[in-house]
Amino acid sequence: MHVVIFHDQHPDTLGGAQLSVVLQAKYLRRMGHTVTICAPEVPAYPASPGVVTFAPYLVDKNNNYVFSWPSRKILDQLDVAFSRLPPVDIVHVQADLWGAILGFSFAKRHQLPTVMTFHTNVAAGNKATLRWLAKPFSILLSVWLKRLVDVPIGPRPTDEWGYLAKLAKLADVRIAPTKHFAKTLQSHGVLGEILAISNGLDDESVAAVSAPKVTHSRPSVVWTGRLTYEKRIMEFLEAVAMAGIDADVKIYGHGMLFPKAQKFIHQHHLEGSVHLEGTVSSSTMLQAIADADLLVQTSIGYETQGRTALEAIVLGTRVVSCDPKIVADYPPELYWVVEDSSVEALAQMMKIAVEKVIASPIEPDANIRERYLQSSLTRKLINVYKKLRLT
Repeated sequence: MHVVIFHDQHPDTLGGAQLSVVLQAKYLRRMGHTVTICAPEVPAYPASPGVVTFAPYLVDKNNNYVFSWPSRKILDQLDVAFSRLPPVDIVHVQADLWGAILGFSFAKRHQLPTVMTFHTNVAAGNKATLRWLAKPFSILLSVWLKRLVDVPIGPRPTDEWGYLAKLAKLADVRIAPTKHFAKTLQSHGVLGEILAISNGLDDESVAAVSAPKVTHSRPSVVWTGRLTYEKRIMEFLEAVAMAGIDADVKIYGHGMLFPKAQKFIHQHHLEGSVHLEGTVSSSTMLQAIADADLLVQTSIGYETQGRTALEAIVLGTRVVSCDPKIVADYPPELYWVVEDSSVEALAQMMKIAVEKVIASPIEPDANIRERYLQSSLTRKLINVYKKLRLT
């Protein structure tokens, strides 16, 4: 099969959804299939085989995130690019914004079956990043969708959930990374069956870091992700300062709040214990998580799965989570849930967790690891594709 994956961001940019797309493409190719990722161009990343790019409208210099303007001109350019490639069998929309609109438009143009994976809680993400512009932006997206796809999808939605419901109507198969996010989508009017297929971890990367836990002279705590409001990086730093834990804290990632985080660390004299590591490769980040005693996951209501928590659980690193849904599927001895959204509650739970992980270290669980390897999950995805092609 030739599978085309449409995404909102370039696959080389930092993010859980991007990593999921890259890993799915890698293992689909290993199993004999052709995969083309279609995403916005980012000047920082050179052209690479298997990636077809379209023009960005705006690139965020902090983390290379892109804003694009879906148009018929882009669709015409994509037609030219794909005319040089093998015929397409499946369009897999792994996007919510411009990538989704272009993906469904491309599929309609070429009469191709579609799968959609809902990676992102758009409502929570837009509220955190766009604030009062969130609803107008959703209306704008629906206008673009109607203009390019041009099929009857009902009245114009008034919020993000309504927009996602329009996308869902266009998909032949719908997927969410967890059962809890599938239920959230359905409770907000996204109709139809939604399959739960987890995001996975690279088999090779997991094998490379599956070594006995490193013994530290003092506890090692990691936080990973984009340094943005919805990820609650500043709340994490405030909790570290309040808790006063004697630990080595490393923060991996970049984003708009990076300068603000630097300033906070300096103002609170945390340079000796809190380190901003910036953007690193996924393999480096996995190794850091595997080596740590504790991972702290601070976002609330935004994550559809919580990839960093998943990575930690698979690699034998226990988790402090501010969102109970993120860790609900894992054995309870592997995590702690913060009582409420306050910085005080987070600081208190971090103090408790740091003491306990040092007193009783654990090793990775082979059964959990096997369940979330990308090779296993890609086989499930291939079965979805095959059934769709037969209908």
